Amino acid sequence: MWKWTAKWLSFDEPSRRIFGGMPAKPGQFPFQVSLRILFNHFCGGVILGDKWILTAAHCLEVFGEFPSYITVSYGTILNTGKESVYPIIKYIQHEKFKIGKSFNYDIGLVKLKCKILFNELVQPIKIYRGPIQPGDEVTTSGWGSVESGDQPQILQHLKVRIISHKMCKAQLKKLGRNIICTQSQVGYGTCVGDSGGPLTKDNKLLGLISFYHDDQSGEDDNCGNGWPIGYHFCSGAILSRKWIVTVANCFNEVKEDTISITVAYGTINNTGHEPTHTIDKIIIHEMYKNNEAGHNFDIALIKLKCPISFNEFVQPIKINIGSIETGDDATMSGWGDTEFGENPTHLKYLNVQLISNERCKSQFRKLKENIICSKVPAGKGACTGDSGSPIVKENKLVGLIPFNVVTNEVKCASGDPSGSIQVSKFIDWIKDKMKCPNMKRSWFN
Repeated sequence: MWKWTAKWLSFDEPSRRIFGGMPAKPGQFPFQVSLRILFNHFCGGVILGDKWILTAAHCLEVFGEFPSYITVSYGTILNTGKESVYPIIKYIQHEKFKIGKSFNYDIGLVKLKCKILFNELVQPIKIYRGPIQPGDEVTTSGWGSVESGDQPQILQHLKVRIISHKMCKAQLKKLGRNIICTQSQVGYGTCVGDSGGPLTKDNKLLGLISFYHDDQSGEDDNCGNGWPIGYHFCSGAILSRKWIVTVANCFNEVKEDTISITVAYGTINNTGHEPTHTIDKIIIHEMYKNNEAGHNFDIALIKLKCPISFNEFVQPIKINIGSIETGDDATMSGWGDTEFGENPTHLKYLNVQLISNERCKSQFRKLKENIICSKVPAGKGACTGDSGSPIVKENKLVGLIPFNVVTNEVKCASGDPSGSIQVSKFIDWIKDKMKCPNMKRSWFN
């Protein structure tokens, strides 16, 4: 079972904060501004031109109530309430922004009354137009409240990492395409006071702090907790102290994202709070492609950074190399969607009957040689989230659940035979990638 942990930027309040940041040096972020009600900081922003400030649209909601009291401070890393502030003449929220409903257009502009005089401490920021990948390191900065709950007197900055849009959307179902998600460690992150502040890459503007996922509690006590809620999306089986076997289709979009993906083992729970373990690398079969032909090689290996400590709850599995006959009993297990359309909080298992390839081919002419079939009654079976889950016979690994490779589509609990990757067909490939050419035969049977 894989878990990913992610820390996202703010959600339903006008401002958020940075936990665990480092104090900035004068001139380090010359584009950073502080939006203030009189002299009190409430949001961040960046300088775009000599009269224009870019910030989050939700920060501008307060302008309707206190337009004459809103000012902007720039050219300083301080937040003592004694800095010079400058009046505004208007603000513009994106036309499609709706507070509390859609943050996909959470962007706005503020126009200053007087021109900014640029110097070494005050500079406009350029917009980043290059590529971004999961795992890229970026920087966020702001005067949001720190661990004590107070706003810092010196601008704080923090390194965070990009996570894939797919992983972010798995938790935030209505995530728009204009959103970038980031991840931080426990004890670090954004919260009250940082909204509208910059997310930068190579000192260029990549994003604005807009919203974050706070474990749905609505409490700011979660700021800086690294948001340790994991989201299950695939399963696998332990082969050795450092190696996990699974299916390649789990990584169709996130195969390089070893930062966000972690592994949980030794538990039947799926609450999101289980201990997780980091990944060193992911190896996908060279002949795998996300198409009908490539599904015949739908297998992958994960190498962990730290070895697993085996105990009564954590053990490696042997690979079955014996014959498979129609009617053989086997068991599949996983945390895939149930009849309620949600991942269960406890591991589920189901007894299935294996079907010989000869019988399976009589129904499905395009059956590939590396696929093994199984059948369960209608109303039962694997579903979304079960990819990579093991099918075992007499406590030995027979197959791994992809999606329904027989029909090339997911049909949960249809009663149709379903295909799985027959792991014994890949023993030589596994040994080669694990660099264990002399692995004992007892490991397999």
